Amino acid sequence: MFKLVLFEMRKVWKSTYFIVMLGLLFFFISTYFIYSYIQTERVEDVILRLEEQKFSYQVGLDELQSEMDAAEIDPEDDFVKRELQNYQEPLDRLNEQIEAVKQGNWDFILEEELIYTENYLQTFPSQAHEDIHTWPTHFTHEFIHERNQWLKEKEIAPVFPIHYMSEITYYDRVFDDPIIEEAAHSFFNKYSSSTIYFLYLLFGLGFGVAGVCYFLFLFGDILTKEGLGRNGPIQFLYTQTLTSWKVLMGKYLTVLFLSLMILGGVIFLSYLLGLGFERVGAWNYPVLIYEPEFQFHLMNMGKFNVLSTLLFLMVLWFSFALLFLFSVWLKKTLPGLVLTVVMILLGVYFSRTGAVLEASFASYNPFTYFHIRDVLTMELALTVGNFNISLWNGVASLTVSTLFLLAITYFLFRFKTK
Repeated sequence: MFKLVLFEMRKVWKSTYFIVMLGLLFFFISTYFIYSYIQTERVEDVILRLEEQKFSYQVGLDELQSEMDAAEIDPEDDFVKRELQNYQEPLDRLNEQIEAVKQGNWDFILEEELIYTENYLQTFPSQAHEDIHTWPTHFTHEFIHERNQWLKEKEIAPVFPIHYMSEITYYDRVFDDPIIEEAAHSFFNKYSSSTIYFLYLLFGLGFGVAGVCYFLFLFGDILTKEGLGRNGPIQFLYTQTLTSWKVLMGKYLTVLFLSLMILGGVIFLSYLLGLGFERVGAWNYPVLIYEPEFQFHLMNMGKFNVLSTLLFLMVLWFSFALLFLFSVWLKKTLPGLVLTVVMILLGVYFSRTGAVLEASFASYNPFTYFHIRDVLTMELALTVGNFNISLWNGVASLTVSTLFLLAITYFLFRFKTK
C-alpha cells in the first residue's frame, strides 16, 4: 500500500495543473499577507491616534488660556478651574500613554483600559439581567476586560485597537446608526502580520466551503483521469496483483497525505512570512469561546489554530469521500466534480436553515461542521441553543459519514470495474 501511495503521489506531483494550482494558492497567501501587513495597526499608528486626541484637548486648553490672558474670564472662578482640570488631566494621561507606547510598556496601556472596563462592569448589571443588545453590550465589555486582563497577566503585546469599542460579539445586534456600525466593524476587523495571528485570519478566511472547493478542484480527476471503464489505464494497476480495494484506498490515502502536506506548506510559508516581516507572535493570544447563559472562556490562539486545522481536515476528507463516490458512479471528472460541489453547497445551505439547524439531529449532520470558525467558537451552538454542536461531535460525525461513503464507494467500485 505504501508503494502504491508513493506511486500515486509522484504522478500527481508531475502534473502541470497541480503545480499551477499550488502556485495560485501560495500567490493568494502571499497577497493576503501583504494586505494584512498593510492593514496592521502599528505603534506609529497608535501614537498618531493619541497625538490627534491630545491635539484636540490642547486646542481647547489654549483657547481657555487665551481667554484668561485677555481677562475675559476669571481664572479663580470654580467653573473655569473645572474646565482647566477637564483639559489638563486628559492631556497628562495622553502624554503618559504616548510615552508608554513608545517604550513598549503594554502593562500601562492595558491597565488604563482595565480601569475603564472595571468601572463600567461595577456600575451596570450583567448581560443576564440587562435586556439590551445595543453595541457595545455588557457581555462585550466583560469579554474586553477579560481579554485585556489575560494580555496583561501573560505579558503579551496586544493587537490594536484594544479599547472598549474594539470588539463585536454575538449579543451586539443593534447599532445606533450606520456610521457607528461602520466604525464598530472597522475597530473589530483587526489585522496582524505576526505568524500566529495571521494564521488565525487566514484559517478564518479559507477554512470553509471555499477552501474545500479548492482542494476538490485540485484532486478532482485523481480517479477519473485514468478511466474507470474496462479499457482505462487504471486496468494496468490490476495486473500488479492489486485488489480494487487497494487501488481505491491508495488513491484516497494519496489525497489525504497530499492535503496534509499542502496545509503543512501553508503553515510553513506563513511562519516564514511572519518571522521575516514581523514576528512569530503569541501562541497564547486569547480567542473568545461562547458558553451558555451569557458565559464564556478564552482559548489560546495557537490551540485554536490547531483545532481549526483538525476540523478542516475532517471536513476535507469527508468531501473527498463524496467526490470519490460520485467519480466512481459517473466515471467522468467534470460531472463528478460538479455534483460533489453542488451537493456540498446544498448541504451547507440547508444546514443553516432554521428547520434543519434547530432539529435534534443537527449535531449529527456532517454539513453543519463546514462552518468551522462558528463551530469552534461555539457561536453556532449559541445561535440555535444546541451545545451538542461542538468540535468533537463534529469529528465523530464526519468520521462516521466518511467511512460510510467510502464503504458505498468500494462496493460501487467493485461493481463498476467487473
